[in-house]
Amino acid sequence: MWISDRLSFAHLGDLRNRNIATQHNSASEEDMHAQEQQQRYQLSAVLGTGSYGQVFVALDSDTQQPVAIKVVGNQTNAHRIDNEIKANSIVSGVRGICPFRGHFRNNQETCLVFDRILGIDLFQLLESRNYRPLPELRVRKIMSRVAHALSECHRRGVAHRDIKLENIMIDDQDRGTIIDFGLASFIDSVDGKEMATRDLCGSMEYMAPEFVLQKSIEASKTDAWALGVTTFALLYGAFPYATEELGDVIENQCVDIPAKADGVRISEDMRRILSKLMTIDPARRAGVEILK
Repeated sequence: MWISDRLSFAHLGDLRNRNIATQHNSASEEDMHAQEQQQRYQLSAVLGTGSYGQVFVALDSDTQQPVAIKVVGNQTNAHRIDNEIKANSIVSGVRGICPFRGHFRNNQETCLVFDRILGIDLFQLLESRNYRPLPELRVRKIMSRVAHALSECHRRGVAHRDIKLENIMIDDQDRGTIIDFGLASFIDSVDGKEMATRDLCGSMEYMAPEFVLQKSIEASKTDAWALGVTTFALLYGAFPYATEELGDVIENQCVDIPAKADGVRISEDMRRILSKLMTIDPARRAGVEILK
């Protein structure tokens, strides 16, 4: 829900009491920096709340530009916070990635500052259409930019690991922008080949078969699977399978990709791309660049 009137930090969850800027007399350098940043950013709305933290709309008084500030309690997961900061720093500047402006913290909370992306996420877009499929040309425009961005992230050694409808924003020109690197990991490689892990993360509807099979996981290939599921959802207005059916999908070694969506034919080229992105065997699965 949007809030039109500007609110103070104190009104937004009583942030002063939560010590975004410390009130201690013997403040550390980090705390003093946090206090300076609180004065710089004028909060105006709560943009979203999740298990990992809250996101606020704010005005940067130095630039007079709108920003989004993600506030995370340091006790939540210090390693995860540091990972998100590192990932955003590496990929910021990539076209199709939400620009990262930096962070500040004290002993209780960390604030990550991003450009404000005006628009809605892809789940909201489908919801606004009563889950009617989008035209293929529109899907290609949105997802081509997303695929370019994700491919560049992989080239820079960052895997998103939570690609889904809710983590892709679009503006009024249908430009797709990836947000939320809270589950990002770093792609280690030996002799140019990506090293595998066994980390389990992401959202169930987008989870690649190798998670279920408990096999070693290449994060870039799980991003490719999730990209395929997201693209499928836009084209068909539904997920390719229910989460409880993933075992059957693995057993049958294929994902059913219908020739039509809501009576509208899907091109053979797009069906081929989806099939390659959602190939059960990750060794044979295409990379995200196939959708560029």
